[in-house]
Amino acid sequence: MSRALDRRKGGPPSLWGIPLKTLTLVVLTFQFSAFILLLHYSRVMPTPDGHRYLPSTAVFLVELLRLAVCLTIALYEISKTIPRSMPLTALFDALGNATFSGDSWKIALPAGLYTLANSLQYVAISNLDAATFHVTYQFKIIVTAVLSVYMLRRTITARQWLSLILLMVGVAIVSLPQEERRLASSHHSRVYVPRSLNPLMEHFGLKSTEPQLQKRSATYEGITEDEDAMYAPIMDASIGLAAVFCVCMCSGLAGVYFEKVIKESHRPVSMWVRNVQLSLYSMFPAFFIGCLFLDGEMIAKHGFFAGYNSVVVISILVQTFGAVVAAFCMFYADNISKNFALSISMVISALASVVLFDFQLTTHVSRGPPVEKEHWLTRNQFVIGTAIVLGSTYLYTLQGSPARPPLIKIDSFQEKEKLMSPTEAKDASISIPKTPLSLDDTTITTSRPGSPAPHKKRKNDSGGYFPRVPAPH
Repeated sequence: MSRALDRRKGGPPSLWGIPLKTLTLVVLTFQFSAFILLLHYSRVMPTPDGHRYLPSTAVFLVELLRLAVCLTIALYEISKTIPRSMPLTALFDALGNATFSGDSWKIALPAGLYTLANSLQYVAISNLDAATFHVTYQFKIIVTAVLSVYMLRRTITARQWLSLILLMVGVAIVSLPQEERRLASSHHSRVYVPRSLNPLMEHFGLKSTEPQLQKRSATYEGITEDEDAMYAPIMDASIGLAAVFCVCMCSGLAGVYFEKVIKESHRPVSMWVRNVQLSLYSMFPAFFIGCLFLDGEMIAKHGFFAGYNSVVVISILVQTFGAVVAAFCMFYADNISKNFALSISMVISALASVVLFDFQLTTHVSRGPPVEKEHWLTRNQFVIGTAIVLGSTYLYTLQGSPARPPLIKIDSFQEKEKLMSPTEAKDASISIPKTPLSLDDTTITTSRPGSPAPHKKRKNDSGGYFPRVPAPH
């Protein structure tokens, strides 16, 4: 591994000949697609026991696993810098000094914002399908670009501003209210817009959720819908969109501020130490605010791991791996490059949603009778919005033609050579400048200590003190 990871002369670090910037962006693209699909399925899949896992416990476990991984690698890196004769306590002292010294306190703000964004991410993906969440998540690019201008003093060209405007238009088109028939085409969930504050209180854990059964006739009509309502969640589009926009604001601000701390740090800090700092500062709000304050009653009643299964465990592991890969992107790339890599994964999530979750890209292929007066924009709303988002991302990352180097003007050098005499032009000797005490034909030497005396010294024809070197023919 150490041989595979090298740094070429004058080039970026690479792994097996592939630049780490490119490799991390590609890995992040597929990781984020897999994570969104797994997370969405874990939040909408039926729960026969009636207990769905709590997002606060998942967020805390992600930070705990990331701390364990990064802490192990950070200890290994520090162990190579100290003598082997040092005791084990010296190793932990060195890690503590590297973690809590310098500007480590500045990591508390992005750590808290990341924890809030991760918690709201579960709320958003629980109320939106994977494809819609992924497209609206691209609003983070706008937040990151604007904050980079004000906080990192970056310049954005007119073409990039145009691409950001197109990105907003594409996200708005995808976020427009859909037809109820289209939203009901998915067999595993239902989407509705709330008319009271009760659903909001239920989503944030301020009110217990109880299945509600409707009155039926003496027949068995509607009994299947009642059973599905008990086990399948009800998706709320308005809460999902509000949550995903809050995720974009929190995550964008945290990413730009974290990049600012890294770039302005006066001493080099290892990437793994930075991840240890993020995990430590993130675990406090994740545990005390999420697990104890918001969901403490539910955890005490049903247990910390209530509702966990293999899908939930895999989604937590994938999210932990993504957190480490995102840190690689922060060191070897930047926030904007990372966000555009996530936009490419949007296409993968959309195609996978069609196969896995019966997601319909256009309404004219959904179940039910076609609507004759339905406009073509409404039928292809998701496709048009996604195409605009992809086009804007390509326009933003499109590099302009590099500026040509300035031309070297040799007219002044040619005129200077013309004014020089033939003797000066051919002279290749080195002349030493005269000191103020030296005369024209004499130089001061010290033949004896304390008795300087002027002596004659021969010069060549050009006035130098070194023998003249004949010019090559």
